[in-house]
Amino acid sequence: GDPPRVTDSAFLLTPAGVVTDRYDKTQLVPFGEYLPFQDLLGHFLVAVARGIATTGVTPGAAARAVELVLPQGRLTVGVPICYELLFPNLVRRFVRDGAEMLLAITNDAWYGRTGAPYQFLAITALRGAETGLWAARAANTGAAATTDGGGRVGEQTPIFERTWLVAEVPRREAAQGETFYVRHGDWLPARSAALVLGHAIRGARRSHG
Repeated sequence: GDPPRVTDSAFLLTPAGVVTDRYDKTQLVPFGEYLPFQDLLGHFLVAVARGIATTGVTPGAAARAVELVLPQGRLTVGVPICYELLFPNLVRRFVRDGAEMLLAITNDAWYGRTGAPYQFLAITALRGAETGLWAARAANTGAAATTDGGGRVGEQTPIFERTWLVAEVPRREAAQGETFYVRHGDWLPARSAALVLGHAIRGARRSHG
């Protein structure tokens, strides 16, 4: 039969270990979790993820927020998984779907003892500045950290050190409203690209006129 469908997922569990929801990663790593142009390149290359599956990883349907049930009430969160933190508009969709904070999980072991884990942490903070959301970031090799809605990194752990971090992470209150970026998205790059394309078309017409 068909090979099993494999996803890169975050699971929500109760204290009793019952799975109440899950989020499937939607933005996969090319050549890491799937092979681009499978029909063309599949005879020559395989995805790195073949180490855990006989096929590439299947992307989730859409970026969406999930709901945690806590003793104090319900909390809606976005759970960007690793590589997804590089994509502003994807993280924005968590907020548009009601996320009140981000719970970011990542595998930073890829980078070793380099500056890359700290660069990735800075990218997480940038997503906070864009969305106005605090984030609690868990990385298997560090740095675990918190970032605030202004893009600042708070408490953090060293890399490759077995430890834990306990910190307060406030939720975004509805009265705070959405940031300009959450409301309007990538309007500036889109308009800039349209302007450049328009100038290029006019220039081509003049050169052939």
